[in-house]
Amino acid sequence: MEALFWIFIGGVLWTYVGYPLLLLVLARFARRNLTRAPFEPSVSLVIAAYNEENDIRQKLTNSLQLDYPRDKLQIIVASDCSTDRTHDIVREFENKGVALVILPERGGKTAAQNAAVKKARGEIIVFTDATTQLHRRTVKDLVGGFADPQVGCIGAELEYVTVEGTAVGKGGTTYWRYEKKLKELESTVNSLTGVSGCLYAIRASVYTPIDPDLISDFVVTSEVFAKGYTTAYACGAIAQEKTHEDTSKEFDMRVRIAVPLWLFLLPDLQPQGSEVPGPGNAARRSHPEYRSRGWHVERSATLRGFACHPARSLPCGAPRLALPAIPNLRPAALCPILLRPW
Repeated sequence: MEALFWIFIGGVLWTYVGYPLLLLVLARFARRNLTRAPFEPSVSLVIAAYNEENDIRQKLTNSLQLDYPRDKLQIIVASDCSTDRTHDIVREFENKGVALVILPERGGKTAAQNAAVKKARGEIIVFTDATTQLHRRTVKDLVGGFADPQVGCIGAELEYVTVEGTAVGKGGTTYWRYEKKLKELESTVNSLTGVSGCLYAIRASVYTPIDPDLISDFVVTSEVFAKGYTTAYACGAIAQEKTHEDTSKEFDMRVRIAVPLWLFLLPDLQPQGSEVPGPGNAARRSHPEYRSRGWHVERSATLRGFACHPARSLPCGAPRLALPAIPNLRPAALCPILLRPW
């Protein structure tokens, strides 16, 4: 037991100290230079929404004010079968070129995004959330990195803002500053291992529909890497989100993120039988077994010493900790950094 204890402690130290130090060293000797040039491709802005009547009007107003050629910007709202006034509000903007795509039944955020991509006309697809506010130049700064033909996906710089100033809110903003530094280093060395779902962009030619049970934020970087492209970090392409101010909402968000991520890496974790709805279904998120699994997964993801944590791993999801042989472990999640030239 003592040996197991020190293995866990070592895993935590590696995650929060060893890995950042490794990136710092690699960044000094193996910097990857991106090609940067003026670049304004056609863009499809996909806004994922579910019952966003309180935020969708402000989001669309914000999107229409972006500093980007209007004839090159398509705006699509992807509704996960909203039941409030979201659809009515979006239809008020139809005369300004805003399109609405509605799922026939709840399928989850990823399913809504997949449906919207079928309607997208842009060379670049930009995914964002209804609660995310963008600076006027954000999209222009974000897609400029695609001037480099090796870049397949670009993550934006997310800023969390705490309105009430609670300990949870301040903790979230402080931790995210640490995350942003890691993203800068990962991008400098090779490729991001994950992007913020609040705002990221991908080449339409590279995008493939993602399993609705999964969270695209992390899966997309693995898929991009597997196709021979890298994921860059657009420092300065700013998206702003309000932090959660209480523990329960923060924990629920972590569960929503962590469970599908682990189902991507280890499909055998998914419960068998029809008594538990699929992860993309809202009913599953309130199911006792899902919540129970969410607790165990989230505890592991938080401590990052009890298991492999792909969100802070080497490119393409390569785990920080050595994994034993595990049946059905997805190979796309284990691409080591050395497989790709710097």
